[in-house]
Amino acid sequence: MWCFIDESWAERKDGGRVGVIFAVTVAGSAIPVVDHKLYATRRQWYGAEHAKDATRELKGSELLSNSCFRLAARLKREAPRNHCVAREILSWCGKERERLSLNAFAAIVFGTDPKLDCLTPRLLELPFRELLFDVSECCRAANRRDHVTLVMDQRGRAQEGIAISVHNFVAGVGLDNVIPYTYFAVSNVAPLVQVADICAYVTARRAVGDARFLQPWWADVMRLQWSGRVEGKLRHGFRRYDQVGRSQFRLRPQW
Repeated sequence: MWCFIDESWAERKDGGRVGVIFAVTVAGSAIPVVDHKLYATRRQWYGAEHAKDATRELKGSELLSNSCFRLAARLKREAPRNHCVAREILSWCGKERERLSLNAFAAIVFGTDPKLDCLTPRLLELPFRELLFDVSECCRAANRRDHVTLVMDQRGRAQEGIAISVHNFVAGVGLDNVIPYTYFAVSNVAPLVQVADICAYVTARRAVGDARFLQPWWADVMRLQWSGRVEGKLRHGFRRYDQVGRSQFRLRPQW
């Protein structure tokens, strides 16, 4: 199993912020299938030259920008091209979810300056830890002999700290089906990082109460959410947290 991770941020009206870590897991055989779908969708809506250009990528903040929503309001009966692309990808993922073994996970953190990953190389923050635990359980339920390979969007100098903290956490708590060596991908050529980016952006906008994202965007993302029983208790892949201290979090029951 492969797990592709990206993040998104959004400003709240009360001056706070929301940070989202979003993960998409798929079977290894599904990666070229998703790659082909993104290529075909780009070719259909933007043309062959755009589809072949590996320096370009699909990003949630561009596909679902304010300007695109303003254009949608003017067009009324016809959706903007960017919205058609985003909807095609999200709805397709939902329809093909079983074939791709696709599941989605999210840690949604509310605070003045929420911490998503790590404060020091030795400390992986609770929301990220819980997300990795759920990914591990998802993999174990699908195939007890399988292992999870983690792939994150490249982050420049921050990569080293994240890689060390993930390694220490996975090795320390004994998530024996998660490979403790994180890979960092260039999102332009990593189709599932692009899918995670779109989902993370929609989730962040939903978290700050942007009503434009409830239908169909958030509904499409919700269809991808993992759920499963762990030690007899039902767990869901999307979790909300309030950050109440430097390294303290509590579950947030409502948006």
